[in-house]
Amino acid sequence: MTQPQAGITIVGFGPIHAPDLAPLGERFHPVEHVDLKVPADSIIGAQQSKLRAAAGASSHDWILLLRSGERLGAALADEIRAATGGSASAWGFRLRIQPTYDGRPLRIGDAGEGEIRLFHRRHARFDLREREAEMRIEGAVVRLREALERPTFDSAGEHRAWLARVGVPHSTLRRLLLFAHAAITTGALWRSRATLRYLWNEAGWDVENARAAGAGDRLR
Repeated sequence: MTQPQAGITIVGFGPIHAPDLAPLGERFHPVEHVDLKVPADSIIGAQQSKLRAAAGASSHDWILLLRSGERLGAALADEIRAATGGSASAWGFRLRIQPTYDGRPLRIGDAGEGEIRLFHRRHARFDLREREAEMRIEGAVVRLREALERPTFDSAGEHRAWLARVGVPHSTLRRLLLFAHAAITTGALWRSRATLRYLWNEAGWDVENARAAGAGDRLR
């Protein structure tokens, strides 16, 4: 590992745990953590006034926005280090969110272009008149190749236990029909065994009523 780069500030939406920041700590020194004290699922644009205050009080120029439960892998930490180096190619960077299941990518839906999550505070502008608007960056904005990881379940067993706790089992026929439909429409048949395991477990239980009642959605 090369010498750590100058510091970076993490602005957290919800609680951020030290192990989730470990790859950054190996590449930046120091790593500052600012708790925005808002729910983890808050719309970033709706928090522009708090973001502007946090950016103004930051000890470092580069700021990374993280939601509770998101993790950085070593490859993304390396890319962030390179992107924020002395010859930075842009002042803002979009990051996609990659759900994981049993430690592997969960291929459901399209992550799109991602959100602006990494930016230089001196080149970020916040429009407080327009709620839920994305921050503006003075200069180029590009998308990083690597994505933030958002774990759902650490194992298929944990997933099944949660479904059994909050759901109602489907009949075998209904499970087969639901699984086949989901596997085809998501493209999982050709893309990901981990996604197939996730879909097979999901197809076995009716959890919509449980989620509506507040049991939570573990595709978090």
